[in-house]
Amino acid sequence: MGKRKAPTSCRVFLSHSTQDQWVSERMKDKIEESGASVWLDAFDLPGGSNIKERIKDGMRLSTECLILLSPASRDSDWVRHEAGLADGFDIPTTFVLLHAGTSDIPDPLQDLKYFDINEFAGYVRHLSAVVRTKKK
Repeated sequence: MGKRKAPTSCRVFLSHSTQDQWVSERMKDKIEESGASVWLDAFDLPGGSNIKERIKDGMRLSTECLILLSPASRDSDWVRHEAGLADGFDIPTTFVLLHAGTSDIPDPLQDLKYFDINEFAGYVRHLSAVVRTKKK
């Protein structure tokens, strides 16, 4: 994999299926309220751009990867691609389960942390603490 640039602050790469766009945009809002920034395709992939390169750049500059795992994203080639990039770049990855269970997490990623969508506020609190620590 390409060399990863060291991020200077807390930045979350939010991976999801476009079928879950509304939920991912609400998650983005909550994450940004914590003081962290978010890479989300709807805002960070301008028309005409090289999608694979923009995703790699977004991942390289992220400190965490958050995967919204749903029935739609479980079958998404892009979500699998992004999960592979996060693994290749050694970026800590967490799943948020939306209408999915732990059995939906792909076998090679079973050891990763996960939250149910109803526990998402706990993940946001974690980010708030990370942001406060980085500001010191």
